[in-house]
Amino acid sequence: MFRFKQFTILQEKAAFKVGTDSIILGASANHPQNGRILDIGTGTGLLALMMAQKYPEASIDAVENDSNSAKQAKKNFDSSPFAHQITLFDEDINNFVQGKKPVYDLIVCNPPFFNQEEGTLSPHKNKQKARHSVSLSFEQLINVVSKVLAENGRFFTIMPISQHELIKKSIQKASLFITGTTFINPKPSKPPHRLLFQIERQPAQHQINHLTIETEKRHRYTRAYFDLTKSYYLDLKHE
Repeated sequence: MFRFKQFTILQEKAAFKVGTDSIILGASANHPQNGRILDIGTGTGLLALMMAQKYPEASIDAVENDSNSAKQAKKNFDSSPFAHQITLFDEDINNFVQGKKPVYDLIVCNPPFFNQEEGTLSPHKNKQKARHSVSLSFEQLINVVSKVLAENGRFFTIMPISQHELIKKSIQKASLFITGTTFINPKPSKPPHRLLFQIERQPAQHQINHLTIETEKRHRYTRAYFDLTKSYYLDLKHE
């Protein structure tokens, strides 16, 4: 089960898709000045709700261009204690940012980007969007972020480690800087499979971190993962 203060989500319910990537991203994303937050591709709203719990004074814009997901996100927002904080936009992110000034202190995106060459596309369009860079490439995402990220803002995203070089090139091309990288291992015996990035407009010392999710026992989580995510779980077993 997943917890938002008094608001509890059962992972089995279709209303929410609670994935480890989103949990790590939402728990890690931070900014000392969080007045305006943008969630790009909110899906059913998980990240936006995590941001609302973490920053109760923040104003959050959640953008989703899949109408079915957007409808579910609206229901989830309205049934939560954070409805007054979150505004949902059912539209393409490129259209959403047109003409906007760089105002967001914190931007989060759990992008469903796996290059088509790395896997088989699902025959279902919604699953294609959810698993591949069909509708928005990472370079396009970075261009969107560069348009609306505040001067001292931060952008957090999580990616397959296979995309590391592509990500670095896209960020450099947009004149942004990676200021933090977390290598994420599924287990101690497994190599890193995800990278969590902190990206900013201003250069800063690049912080390198490592996070292992589970111990060698299935569904037994490391102390580091537990400490990072405990605000959002009702029942999380750790070693």
